[in-house]
Amino acid sequence: MKTTTGFNTTSLPHTFEKLCGAHMLRPIVDVAGFEDAQEIADALAVLDCRTPDQDDYLESLSVLMEHFEETLAPISCDELTPIEALK
Repeated sequence: MKTTTGFNTTSLPHTFEKLCGAHMLRPIVDVAGFEDAQEIADALAVLDCRTPDQDDYLESLSVLMEHFEETLAPISCDELTPIEALK
């Protein structure tokens, strides 16, 4: 179940606390949670100029996303050709 809706670059909070209010930093345990986090990360990543709090929030969110990808949703490339792995 998606919990965030319509994050875009104009509606993003500027402070760490308000970003946490919009999407609490918590361990990601399922695909829906990852997709929610990805939506916010994408919106933050394309900003021309982020506040220091937005940078900190994006870094923290990225760590949680990486942990999910590495431990709960690993992608095995062992049986893929190099071209398939890149895709």
